Amino acid sequence: MADPLFGFIGLGVMVEPMARNITEKGHAMIVHDIASPADRAPEGAEIAQSNCEIVRRAKVIALSLLTVDANKSAIEEITKAVTQAV
Repeated sequence: MADPLFGFIGLGVMVEPMARNITEKGHAMIVHDIASPADRAPEGAEIAQSNCEIVRRAKVIALSLLTVDANKSAIEEITKAVTQAV
């Protein structure tokens, strides 16, 4: 069985080390961050063009966003992507 693709939405101070740890253990990862994801993405991680791409591809998704509004917006986007896929 293939290793699940991990998805991270938001790569702030707290998540960046967690994401790096996961990729260093050899797990596949796709990430998205509205602020310079290429600068924050761990080595070996794919950079998604949108949160919807993460929803389509990842089997496990983690959110780490600064505000309640940012989390609400991301969750609404995820919900919309999932319902469109069904």
